[in-house]
Amino acid sequence: MFHSWMADKQEQHEMYHDYGTFVGAFSNPDMAQKIWDSKDPQYSSTDEEFDESSRNVMEIGKQLATASRPKHRRHRRRKVLNK
Repeated sequence: MFHSWMADKQEQHEMYHDYGTFVGAFSNPDMAQKIWDSKDPQYSSTDEEFDESSRNVMEIGKQLATASRPKHRRHRRRKVLNK
């Protein structure tokens, strides 16, 4: 119940923020554009930077995969005796 109330408040806040930015865009369109861009930034990179970051992600993924592997313990089976 609290989480749904909090989500409603966040949606209401976002609506007021967007409406205020929309109204402010009439008097200062450059500032409104900066606010909208900061909310949803656009990133760009060169092919070399992308390749380097992809390699780094793959290396970190491999390190995490090897570090988090559980060690296999050998379990003995119980012998069932029929009497």
